Amino acid sequence: KSIRQNAAAFKKHAGVKLCAVVKANAYGHGAEEVAFALGCVADCFGVALVEEGLALRGAALGKDILVFTPPTDEAQAYSLVSGGFLGSVGDLRTAKLFLRVCEKYRLQARVHLKVNTGMNRYGMDEKSLQRVCKYYAVNAYVRVEGVYSHLYQTERKLCEKQRLVFLNRLGVCKRFFPNVMEH
Repeated sequence: KSIRQNAAAFKKHAGVKLCAVVKANAYGHGAEEVAFALGCVADCFGVALVEEGLALRGAALGKDILVFTPPTDEAQAYSLVSGGFLGSVGDLRTAKLFLRVCEKYRLQARVHLKVNTGMNRYGMDEKSLQRVCKYYAVNAYVRVEGVYSHLYQTERKLCEKQRLVFLNRLGVCKRFFPNVMEH
């Protein structure tokens, strides 16, 4: 009950849609239980792995599930796309992998582009993002629905620096996909 109330208060205060991240078993709280509790509050859910998404499907009540970890091979990409999950694209190799699988199986993928704002785990710099956007702008198999980053700094000055980098990358993406969701 508390998690639902806290999420509802946060969503109301922020005035935006809420993606409830329930990866790693909802950080030890139980992914299915948390997703079920947040089903009437969350607009979508986020998980690290497609296997987590598959386990969460029933508790997510039909809401979108974004898989943060990009697929590394055709089997993972196929599982993600055929399962109806939102995929993450953090580089041109992954962009090509999604398109190859979609063309091969005549599927349409829905993806969110991951940009690097300083954490340096994965994600695109401005040049890579522009290449991926150009690549996806001319095909019908992959639909870019979102662009996101992981703002990892808590110090205000450093967080603001990351935010400015993100806004720059967002501008690049919106030139190709004006209605893209940002998070």
